[in-house]
Amino acid sequence: MAAYVSYICADAGPDSSIDEGATTLLGGKSTPLGSYDPDGDSLGYEWTQVSGPFVFIEDADTATPKFKAPQVDADTDLVFQLVVTDQPGGVDSLPDTTMVTVLNQLPVAQAGDNNTVGGALPPLTLLGLVLLALRRRRRYTARRRRQ
Repeated sequence: MAAYVSYICADAGPDSSIDEGATTLLGGKSTPLGSYDPDGDSLGYEWTQVSGPFVFIEDADTATPKFKAPQVDADTDLVFQLVVTDQPGGVDSLPDTTMVTVLNQLPVAQAGDNNTVGGALPPLTLLGLVLLALRRRRRYTARRRRQ
């Protein structure tokens, strides 16, 4: 008689992308079945980062931990691995991985609020133009009298 072996399954979820600086969840339960044990036993979760710039994984022992994407100079891939454990038996699943692409965001210049030039500058400019016109008129008149 053949022995029946039931395998627990880790499902790290689909690959995804997020903006740098954003916080996101890793998807251990993102498919209809998600990670599971055919016997129905409860599962333990262990998330680790396999590649990419280091990020801190919050709640790495849950089905859906989260992390904050780092600032990057170019689009950058982070790879995470999930292993689930059958709690009563302590049997580990095969690892499953998911890739999260951190999207580099172009910087945006913030010039501040729109300002209008105000104060004494426009009236002073107008006064200066009037005085200059009067001076030229006097010179023109004085030259005509000499001729």
